[in-house]
Amino acid sequence: MRFGQGDQELVVVIAHLSLGQQARMRQLDFLAELISTHPHAVLMGDLNTTAQSPELRRFCERTTLALPGDPPLTFPSWRPNRAIDHILVSRGLIVDDLWAVPHPVSDHLPIAATIRLPEPLSALGSPPRVAVPAAADGSV
Repeated sequence: MRFGQGDQELVVVIAHLSLGQQARMRQLDFLAELISTHPHAVLMGDLNTTAQSPELRRFCERTTLALPGDPPLTFPSWRPNRAIDHILVSRGLIVDDLWAVPHPVSDHLPIAATIRLPEPLSALGSPPRVAVPAAADGSV
């Protein structure tokens, strides 16, 4: 999704990535191509990998996106012990709060974040809190 235009554009991508590392790498390479030309972007969803994985590190190197410091545990939803669902933001965006929503509607807990937009984007407006389903159906 795109909000705004030009310097005041915000691109939001929701993904549900593959379980296999090679397929996930190809999916992230494709997403990097899509996102790399946009200075303000958010990628969120069930990425099926940890923040330290080689494929996610490579993705962040190819884009302006970065992982927030301490992603919440989201999997499995009945006893979360892995952080494999993420919200990544461009370096110009600030994640003020990031949490797992304690509402197990699938095998992953939903995640949500409060994201502060930089001045050029503040005119777009945004709801103060938006829950993001961890297991988005929009596969890439």
